[in-house]
Amino acid sequence: MENLVSNWYNWRSVPDDYIFPPETRPGNPHVPLAESISVIDLSQPDKGDPTLTIQKIIKAAQEFGFFLVHAVHISYIYIYILVFFRFGERTRKFTMTCVMIENIGDQSWDSGQYDLIDETMSVWKEFFQLPADAKQHLYTEGFTAKDCWLATSTLNYVTEKVHLWKVALRHSFHPLEKWQYRWPQTPARYQECVGACSVEVKKLGSRILRLISEGLGLHAEYLEGEYSQATILSANHMQHILNQN
Repeated sequence: MENLVSNWYNWRSVPDDYIFPPETRPGNPHVPLAESISVIDLSQPDKGDPTLTIQKIIKAAQEFGFFLVHAVHISYIYIYILVFFRFGERTRKFTMTCVMIENIGDQSWDSGQYDLIDETMSVWKEFFQLPADAKQHLYTEGFTAKDCWLATSTLNYVTEKVHLWKVALRHSFHPLEKWQYRWPQTPARYQECVGACSVEVKKLGSRILRLISEGLGLHAEYLEGEYSQATILSANHMQHILNQN
């Protein structure tokens, strides 16, 4: 547990084994600039013909491989979500990653309404701040059969030469009744709060998958079948460094 970064405090610099040597860094690759990225308003399909929204999603996939979902309503809160997706030719699996970005732009909800996203973020913060012994049963430094696990860097920590400066909590979340009881029991509201958020994110993911399927000329449920069976939640924590120079 001494390698659990989230429980390191008052560090003024990153340890050497967390610093990638220059030759392994991306360097200065030439990346074509774009004036904007695709922003998808998912309220459009609900108003009737989803054709325009589908066309925007497919175009975003071709040009960028991701898009920004704007004004998505999840339990009384409008959030922004970056959606990345790729299809593995060898694995025959479709991977979609939703990155939640909270509190960007105009806040169009009433301040008195229940803010599910902020509440979930708060629960994750509480979890990572727990004493090390409260998380010891979840911690691993190698590949594990546990469905719910906590690790610094990656599951290759023992063998990798340089580590990522992060701690990840990862577990399955759908169907909820199959996995929820295996999640952390501390903080006490973790299972309830993260469960409620997971249900809404799953609804959003399924909606996006249906639109992508239709855009590819497939039936709406195609990508929700065998190509996307695993639903994984990963909460990542990057510990603060006092002096980042």
